[in-house]
Parts: sequence; C-alpha cells; structure tokens
Amino acid sequence: MEQNNFNYTLSVIIPAYNCEKTLEQTLDSVLNQKCKDIQIVLVNDGSKDGTDEICTEYSKNFENIFYYKKSNSGVSDTRNKGIEMAQGEYVAFLDSDDIWDKNYYDDDLNKKLKSLKYDILVFSTCFSDMNLKIEEYVRVKNQELHGGDKAVDGFYHHFGAFIFRTSFLIKNKLCFKKDIIYGEDELFRSECLYLADNILSEDKMSFYYRNNYNSSTKLNRKQKKFAEQKLAVYYSLKDFFFNNYKEKNEEIMVKNATTVSYFATAIDLLSKTGFGLKKIKQICQEENVVQMFRNNGKYYKLYYIQENVLKNYIASPLKFYIKNRIYGIIYYSLLSLKHFLVRQFGGKNK
Repeated sequence: MEQNNFNYTLSVIIPAYNCEKTLEQTLDSVLNQKCKDIQIVLVNDGSKDGTDEICTEYSKNFENIFYYKKSNSGVSDTRNKGIEMAQGEYVAFLDSDDIWDKNYYDDDLNKKLKSLKYDILVFSTCFSDMNLKIEEYVRVKNQELHGGDKAVDGFYHHFGAFIFRTSFLIKNKLCFKKDIIYGEDELFRSECLYLADNILSEDKMSFYYRNNYNSSTKLNRKQKKFAEQKLAVYYSLKDFFFNNYKEKNEEIMVKNATTVSYFATAIDLLSKTGFGLKKIKQICQEENVVQMFRNNGKYYKLYYIQENVLKNYIASPLKFYIKNRIYGIIYYSLLSLKHFLVRQFGGKNK
C-alpha cells in the first residue's frame, strides 16, 4: 500500500455509488466543519446516475477535494483506493448518505490528532431517519485504553465513528477484504482495535447515520448471501486472531465475544434462509466455539439474542432448525412483499 506525503491532518474517505440524492449534503457537512485542515477523498465506484457530475463540480470548486473515478468493484476496493490517496495523518470513513455533526472536527479534535498519540479515536453516534430525526444516540465512554481482545469487545459502535492513524494502517497492512461484501467494515474495525497500541474514546457527537430503509443495498440484499457472508466474516476473524495468538505463543482459542457473535448470527441466519440442517451441524461440529460455549456458557459476554441462539442450538439442533426455518419463510416472504411495494410505489424515505 503506497502512501503520499501527509499534507493534511485528517483525510475523510467517501465512497460514492449512485448517490446523487444525498451526496451534496454529505459533502457540505464536511466542508462546513470549523477546522479546515482536512482532505476529502471522493471515490466514484462506477456510478450510473448523476454522481459523477456532482463529484466533478465539487472537486473543481474546492481544492481539498480529491476525486477519483473508477469502474465498479465494490465498497471494499473503493475504500482501499481512498486509503492509497489519503494525504492525512489520520483517515476517517463516511458513507455518501450520512453526514458529520457540525461540531465534529473542531480545534480540540485537531489538536488531539496532531499529537499523533493515538492509533484509533472513536466517538458517539446518532442514528436518524433521512430527515435527521434522531432515532437513537449511541454513546462511548471517555477513556484511553490499549488494543487486544477487550478492545475488540468494547466497541460495537458504527464504523463511521472511528478515526484511524494512517501510518498505523500501513504498518500493519490493514485494508478491506474485497471478497467480504457485507460486514467488511466490522471486520476491518475489529482487526484495527486488536492491533492498536493506544485508543481514545470520547463521548462527543461524530456523525448521523441515516437509516435509509429504501436504499438499493437494503432492497437488493440477498438474504442467503448475507447469511453466508456473516459466516465468512467469522472465518476471517478467527484466522486473523489465531495467527496473532500463534505469533504471541498464546493458547489458540476464540477469546473475544465479537467473533463468537458472528458465528451465532451466521448459524441463526443460515437456518432461516434454508441452509440445510446437515450442513449447519457439520459447521458446528468443526468449530470449537459451540463446544466451548457448551462447556462454559458464562465464558463469553454475548448479547441476549446471540446467547440464546447458541443455547437453543445446543439444546436441540433439530428443534432450533425447524423453528428458525418456519420463521424465516414467513419473515422473508413479508420482506419481499414490502420491497416490491417500495419499488412500485416508493416510500417516505428517499
């Protein structure tokens, strides 16, 4: 991964794909920050709407906007290209339908970044509708900590609330996995949190994650593929952590709840989307996660839902499968109907 000179304190990477309705508001939210020591890396991932015209216009009018247009290759490859183009000491990531809080990048944050003290900084987040009506405010604690399994489990906050030191990413060859379509950001975040030396979390509002319920990603997502991707993220996490445990001569076992949660979510979704019981049993038999949970249910601090998935599977794989499959048939049928109606008649969220 090549890196240009650090001409800015912060680079924000914005992947753009068919986002003509929201991109201008996203860009304006960054341009209107109090601190101007920022590079905007705008990467167009082969958009077919008016996104290119917006990107071109903004890059002409603002010298700190660096625009790159490429053929469609997915968000992971797009973000990796953004990291290559970044000229900031730190990088942040912002989706093209989300916006930064107006007080996010102020002089105080700029000073913290200029100190080069932290590999990762993480802040609080607002989840809202497309009109910025707040649905949930997710806080982080004010603290400094080191990386490792505890740090991985300590932050379930949205990926966009993180800032990463660029040299830290380069040194550890951290990038987005191109073969992971769903959950690539959470995989990246977990790897970074484990390897970081110094992490700062601060209860400061960072950005609005706008729940675009009618987005093409949500409408077109194949449920079985989504379930399989959850399992792929689990395997990637396990391989990553196990390799690091080997290097440290530590016991080779799953040590964080985040990895277990992905496994539990995967077998839950696979059973709901029609993945065969025989295959699910085989997966569970090959993984020591289920056996470890069976031997010590208190070992991992899981969310209630994931904990129940493992408990129910252990109690009766057949009953677990039948119940989930019936639920999946009903739920996904209704979901398909909803998506059909949205495509036909539209919705209030644009």
